[in-house]
Amino acid sequence: MAKVKDKALVKDAALFSLVHDFFKVYLTKMTNRSPNTVYAYRESLDALLDFVKLEKGISLSQVTFEMIDRHMLAKFLDSLEERGCSIETRNHRLNRIRAFYKYAAKMDSTAVIHRSEILKVPLKSGKKLEIVDYMSEDAVKAILVQPDTSTPKGMRDQFLMILLYDTGARIQEIMSIRICDIRLGKAPTVTIEGKGGKIRVTPLMASTTEHFKQ
Repeated sequence: MAKVKDKALVKDAALFSLVHDFFKVYLTKMTNRSPNTVYAYRESLDALLDFVKLEKGISLSQVTFEMIDRHMLAKFLDSLEERGCSIETRNHRLNRIRAFYKYAAKMDSTAVIHRSEILKVPLKSGKKLEIVDYMSEDAVKAILVQPDTSTPKGMRDQFLMILLYDTGARIQEIMSIRICDIRLGKAPTVTIEGKGGKIRVTPLMASTTEHFKQ
């Protein structure tokens, strides 16, 4: 009886040891993923482990690789949709879980069989998204005049909106820009740090630099 219990503990340790290394070593140090990306992966895996814990009526430390088969994973993904998540969110969660199992299989040959089980759950097809037309010039102007530019805060907000429009950057990318990232001169540019720490230099229109100077 003691030997059976010891084997179960080894299996538990194998799962959580790989989970630990996936986040603390592989994502953060080996592949240099951004904190937001690491958080997204962690959130997906934590949600799956919590779901298995509740389904089995056990503590988190008792969850093993063997408990997460294709049926359990499919049930977890279906539960996401039942709670109002979109098919896109469902597929994002599945891709992140697959990424962990791919890592686990590379690091521990005994996890290969578990990865093959996970891969039996396919991504779910959804409705094609409708193409959103560009905003008209009048619509853009109507938005840009909303801030009260008689105040410093209003001038700042209007500049950030113009910068968004000019660069096509994401909100988080704009919020991460520092003053030194904007270079003026004959060919003004802004240096933007995107997802995964990727850097790109984007040219700025003359009107954007004028707002920046103000």
